[in-house]
Formats: sequence, structure tokens, C-alpha cells
Amino acid sequence: MEALQKDTGVEPRNGASSISLSDVKARRTPVEWFEAIAVIQELCRALMDASVTAEHASFGPDDVVIDPAGTVRVSPDRDGGESIVRQVGELLHLALAEGPFPVPLRLVITQ
Repeated sequence: MEALQKDTGVEPRNGASSISLSDVKARRTPVEWFEAIAVIQELCRALMDASVTAEHASFGPDDVVIDPAGTVRVSPDRDGGESIVRQVGELLHLALAEGPFPVPLRLVITQ
């Protein structure tokens, strides 16, 4: 993570050494499709571990943070929002927006 911060110029938030998805995208850090899938998979695990339900959460790229160990954490607003599936899909689309990825994956994202 320190190498990523050094390469991208992203400063740690609040003295921590974690980075949000929005920070990664703002710095135009290249993200391979399989890395984006891995982050989204960990995001889904974090949501399940937190017992977040579709009716009670809202989150975006600022709320999804990756720590130096690669652990993905999310701080959802539990006051409602769109479907969690839609929100996760939008984050995957954001993560993949600037790089090539397999056509079957493109078809899944556009649906």
C-alpha cells in the first residue's frame, strides 16, 4: 500500500494508511479487471459480515476503503438507498471504467 501511495501521491486519510476507491480513481491508478473483481468480492464479504440488508444501506466509492493488508472495509449509511446489488454493480463499473476487460464481464455489468 505504501508503494501505491508513493506512486499515486495519495496521502493517507486521518493518519491511517488506507485508501478509498474514490482516491484510487481520482489518481487514475490503473486497476486490472481481476483486481477490481477481487475488491468487489471483498466488499460483498464485508457487507455480509456487517449484516447489511438491501433496504438499510447506502454507500459509494468514498465509503469503500482498502487497508495495507488488502482488507476491504465499508462504512455504509444505514438510512436506506438503492439496491445493494445495484450499488455494488456501479462500484464495479467505476473500477473497470478505464481499462480493458473481458466481453462477458462487460455484458454482466451493463445489465
